[in-house]
Amino acid sequence: MASGYNREVTAFPGRVNDSRSAGCNELIRTNIAGMITRAEDLAEMMNWNKEGRQKAVQKQLFINLSPDEQKIVDMLQGKDNVHADELFYTTGLANSQLAATLLQLEMQGVIKSLPGKLYRMY
Repeated sequence: MASGYNREVTAFPGRVNDSRSAGCNELIRTNIAGMITRAEDLAEMMNWNKEGRQKAVQKQLFINLSPDEQKIVDMLQGKDNVHADELFYTTGLANSQLAATLLQLEMQGVIKSLPGKLYRMY
């Protein structure tokens, strides 16, 4: 089933004469599944190698905000969450500019987008 969704398939080989191993052995024989013989094989296939891991990036403590970004941050501070329409009416920004500014703040880790077009500070 996973192969039908273009997912990588792996299997542990079993004894040749064991009927419960026939499925895994057939997948390996027909090259549908990759063979796993040790834990390192699984870690390599899942890209869990320690050498390949990226180091965590520390958040920037002092972010330089544009005037538009600062307007939005000022509105969100001290409030649990604010709807996008309220931000639109209060800040006076154009809809496209507001969306771009909200996305930029979210990418910087300053605000968080919530379901229902709500935003709040991190």
